[in-house]
Amino acid sequence: MARIAIDMDHVIADAHKGLLDWLSKTYAIEPSMLPGQRFKDVLSIDQHFALSKRLETAEFFFNLKPVVDSIETLKTLQNNHEVFITTAAMFVPNSFKAKYEWIKKHLPFFETKRIVFCGDKSIISADYLIDDHIHNFENFKGRGLLFSALHKELAENLGVDLTSVEGSGRKGRVSLQDVEQAAKAQGLYSIDNSDENNPHEVIKLTSMRKTIAKRLTEANRDIPHFYLRCKINMDNLIKSRETNKQGSINDYVLKACAIALKAEPDVNVNFMGETIHRFKHADISVAVATDRGLITPIIRSADDKTISEISSEMKELGHKAKNETLQPSDYQGGTFSLSNLGMMGISSFDAVVNPPMAAILAVGSLEETVLPNGECTKLMNVTLSCDHRAIDGVLGAKWLQAFREALESPENL
Repeated sequence: MARIAIDMDHVIADAHKGLLDWLSKTYAIEPSMLPGQRFKDVLSIDQHFALSKRLETAEFFFNLKPVVDSIETLKTLQNNHEVFITTAAMFVPNSFKAKYEWIKKHLPFFETKRIVFCGDKSIISADYLIDDHIHNFENFKGRGLLFSALHKELAENLGVDLTSVEGSGRKGRVSLQDVEQAAKAQGLYSIDNSDENNPHEVIKLTSMRKTIAKRLTEANRDIPHFYLRCKINMDNLIKSRETNKQGSINDYVLKACAIALKAEPDVNVNFMGETIHRFKHADISVAVATDRGLITPIIRSADDKTISEISSEMKELGHKAKNETLQPSDYQGGTFSLSNLGMMGISSFDAVVNPPMAAILAVGSLEETVLPNGECTKLMNVTLSCDHRAIDGVLGAKWLQAFREALESPENL
């Protein structure tokens, strides 16, 4: 007989469906608009905050609809195992009573003494935890099956049985890398030997890669891009950094973007279909490459930050991105995008606008150039990609001019 802990909010009570219904009524967001039904991929910061506040009401939990299949499964499990229902109680006024009454109403067959509110630090020794969300896994001693909906989706795509995956994390937590390693160990990367001279692997897309592919396809198809290019003289900045190394070249570039956005606020916008949102502060979204794909953490209010502050925050966000610990608040939103491939030796490139933002700056490498007078100088190639629905050519050119002036006069940064 196993001890099994089952989450109430997303396994037994259909909190996800309840949230979808609320989103549909409040923001006209339909389930079909949610890739993989992940709220964070489509909601703005304000909408995400409102959704979080929605979760903090006892009424919301009490009005949840039960999941019929899960209730039947619960009944079956009770016949052969020791079953507990787990749910969070912290930060939700009167949620203990609301959830307790919900269980009494919808699960009259279940013993209320087997309800565990994780928020009160109760600890049980469970063999398995069935939970779509892993925020409360720390309260369980057992190895358990500690994985989220994202893990389930990846496992399904790779054909892995999650019950066979050994978790490498604390208390047996299963990471996405554990799922991938299990797929490799089980030989689930299929090899097509139709061409014996050049066999190839068929690797299914991860959830992140699917989202990237979907968004870039839509952006390239739906956004009327135009591109503005210029060269920036970096001699003064390089000399300045020799005596005052506050940050990397990219940190200075980011600060110069913020200054240019303050000078040309009509570039600091989101295109929202029927309206344009113009922002007071420069929240700059920076492209960071990870093993699993591209993610864009945000330096918020970069116009109010020093180079040192930007450098410190960028290092912290980069570390989080590499370790897959970014929170939605770290990458949702943004008013302008920055992508730098200069450190990879790329002289120049054209970036795809990341909607609803209306512009992205692509930064190339520094190249030593001989001027007509025989002097050597270091120039940096940049390309500004613009959404022509929100930004016209002259406006983009003015922004680039302000950006160039900021970098070529580093004393003003």
